Amino acid sequence: MTGRRGKSGVTLVEVMLAGAIMTLLALALFNGIAIASRIAHENAETLSAEAVVWDAVWKRFNEDYITSIRNAATGEWVEETLSGTKTNAVPALAGYDTPPKLRLRVSALTETLCAIEGDLEWGAAAKRRRLSDVCPVFVYRGELGRVVSW
Repeated sequence: MTGRRGKSGVTLVEVMLAGAIMTLLALALFNGIAIASRIAHENAETLSAEAVVWDAVWKRFNEDYITSIRNAATGEWVEETLSGTKTNAVPALAGYDTPPKLRLRVSALTETLCAIEGDLEWGAAAKRRRLSDVCPVFVYRGELGRVVSW
């Protein structure tokens, strides 16, 4: 006796089921790409804002303590709008209808210690974002000189 050979090939139902699964996977992939692109764009903006704020804070940090930093230690925010050629450093943040605003504050903690804080606000006028909501940027500066002379 010889055994009966099974039929080879796929049925129409199997092809339709595989096509439906592939379609769902493709749609999920396209949606995931859009979300990943949005998240990458937001992260790039946040990193760019952080770089601008750190540059401003370190520039203030490297000034002379007695003549510059201590005299500026009012505890009030000093605001600067980044427009014109200053937006060359932040092209990703300057593409909105309102320019980004950089804020710095120098606060006296003790006679010999000050805190320097920075913040940046950017985005569309209806939906502004602040760097301080994500990560605060601050340094402490004392009156010790940065260079020792012998």
